[in-house]
Amino acid sequence: MKKILQIVLTVLCAALSAGVKLMFHACAKPENGMWMHCHDAENAVSGIAAGLAVLALLMLLIKNGKIAGVIGLLIAAGAVVSALIPGHIVKMCMMDTMRCHAVMKPAVMIFGAGIALLALCCAVLRFCEKQES
Repeated sequence: MKKILQIVLTVLCAALSAGVKLMFHACAKPENGMWMHCHDAENAVSGIAAGLAVLALLMLLIKNGKIAGVIGLLIAAGAVVSALIPGHIVKMCMMDTMRCHAVMKPAVMIFGAGIALLALCCAVLRFCEKQES
């Protein structure tokens, strides 16, 4: 069961990294040719989510439950940070009707919360597993 949850965690992290670039991306480049701040938020979330996917894969491969549990806690913390990037850490467009507020921000917050909760569950399961000698 814990392996399945960790595989799902890895897939969710990779889906956030790819999804923020492909499906629920920020606003397009305006006519003046300069990127808006929401594009910086998109890039930051994509980079953090890619790092979380690597950590989740590492957590899946590590045999030591304590080390894997710590990695799970790091993933949960990173997911919370990625959920707070659009609109809180990185300011976005001024109008709430723009794509970054209407699509990207809610999707990133939902993915971030889901990844954080699943990472916490995986961390607890890995901390509680018996060590094989």
